[in-house]
Amino acid sequence: MVAAKIAPSMLSSDFANLASEADYMLRCGADWLHMDIM
Repeated sequence: MVAAKIAPSMLSSDFANLASEADYMLRCGADWLHMDIM
């Protein structure tokens, strides 16, 4: 069985502090970060 990957969306992040938001998500167990380009 393939293990599920956790990839939270950064769409609701604080864009003024993206580095700290990304670091927080990774420390909380995210495998990948999902970024929408619009």
